Amino acid sequence: MTVERYKFILEKIKYLDTQFNVNLSNLKKISIALIGVIISSIAALKDNKISLELTEFTIEVSSLILVFSCIFFIIMTDAIKKSWVDYRFDEVNLLNKVSCDLGRKYPSGKWKLHWSETHFLLGVMLWGSLNFFLFYNSKSLILNMI
Repeated sequence: MTVERYKFILEKIKYLDTQFNVNLSNLKKISIALIGVIISSIAALKDNKISLELTEFTIEVSSLILVFSCIFFIIMTDAIKKSWVDYRFDEVNLLNKVSCDLGRKYPSGKWKLHWSETHFLLGVMLWGSLNFFLFYNSKSLILNMI
């Protein structure tokens, strides 16, 4: 039973690592698609194919979608980090219970700065803030670009 529980914990930790990579990939896809929409609408405005109002609306909607996507991925990444910590505690407790010293330690405060998830969270917060700024200043930015 103990070996099966240990395998289960390791599988969950591996799944959480995989899920982080999936989230990163999905955010990149969403961002690239919506940046393409924004660039296309600005190009269409320059060619007088669409109006200024439609371009402004497109940029506002695209940036709002990106802001909400960033919020979603911040929440998901935070949940992944908390789950990982819980599974690590389970792992160390299980190893201590069977007196097996594999050198595994409880998570400490230092690990937060070295995690790629922490850097991802900071990047997503910055990206979300930039899109929030774009949402509120879309008209003036468009007029400056034309």
